[in-house]
Amino acid sequence: STSTITVVTTSSTVSTTTTQSNGQTIVSTPVTTTTTVTTTTPLSGGTATTTTTTTVLTEALYVARLNTDGSVDTTFLPSPNGNVTGILLEPSDNAVILIGNINLVNPVSTNVTSSVNDIFRVSMTDGSLDTTFNPNPSNVIETMALQPNGQIIIGGPFSSLTPNPVETTTVTPSGVVVLVTPPTLENGIARLNVDGTVDTTFSTNLSEPITVYTLAINPTSGQMMVGGIFSSPGSATQNDIARLNSDGTVDSTFSSSVNGVVDQIQFLPDGSGQILAVGAFTGVYAPGSTTITATAHAALFNSNGTLDTAFDPGVGASAQINEIALQLDGELILGGNFANVDGSYATNIVRLFSDTDF
Repeated sequence: STSTITVVTTSSTVSTTTTQSNGQTIVSTPVTTTTTVTTTTPLSGGTATTTTTTTVLTEALYVARLNTDGSVDTTFLPSPNGNVTGILLEPSDNAVILIGNINLVNPVSTNVTSSVNDIFRVSMTDGSLDTTFNPNPSNVIETMALQPNGQIIIGGPFSSLTPNPVETTTVTPSGVVVLVTPPTLENGIARLNVDGTVDTTFSTNLSEPITVYTLAINPTSGQMMVGGIFSSPGSATQNDIARLNSDGTVDSTFSSSVNGVVDQIQFLPDGSGQILAVGAFTGVYAPGSTTITATAHAALFNSNGTLDTAFDPGVGASAQINEIALQLDGELILGGNFANVDGSYATNIVRLFSDTDF
């Protein structure tokens, strides 16, 4: 008898993806070099035949756009020098905003190396850099969300932004004085105008330590959910999750709180206004109460901020949940660092039916 064993190895790892309206997919990936396929066919009474094929892949530094057949779109190669951790499409501007630990970009279309600071915008047409867009945060950006009017909400551990900083040198009798554009203080969350400048009318104060990991905008009301590590947003007293009005003020009608980090928040797509949150937390405090309800790393909130107790995934995940994907049929896919869910073996990814059974 004969059997064939095929082994495929590749040097790339995808960390985040987003799909354009035309079906093309933008993926972030470390430097890609080669793929090796080794096929071994043992022969009865004979010598095994081994065939190795090595294919040189199109070099796509940290981010690439895939055509609908999976091939690389070589017209879009921004070529940053570090991992891309977030992708935000701006269809009305024919652009895409990328974030990550990145300080240089050298698009293949222009072959010009430019300095950036953790966030940059490129053209969807050819991946060229928009050099006018430079928010210049003081620390990394963890999450982004696009408002209907084109403004961008960003969150992370930054404390200020200095868009398009300008140095002015003046010679005085006592020596040369260099003045730099002063930063705009924004603590953990900020709203950017379309050109990357800071919208100073958006103001929300979060208590330190602050890291905003996730943002979700309600397309109907314009309100937004924020989650991460913080306490006492505005004048409210709550931890790690809050709802903000479109101007950044805290919506006091949502006052539930959780007992740990919130990694991901999404509004359900059914128009109910319900909010699904996942993270390291294991319990939810009811509004104005010190009583905690056990929720193992996932909770569904009603639009008024109360916990939807009908969402009951049993004992839940054994460890932190980091990601949510909502299917069109209402089922949920959750990803994280867990080994089992509700007592059943499930390593790192699981799908919940709409009735929350696994």
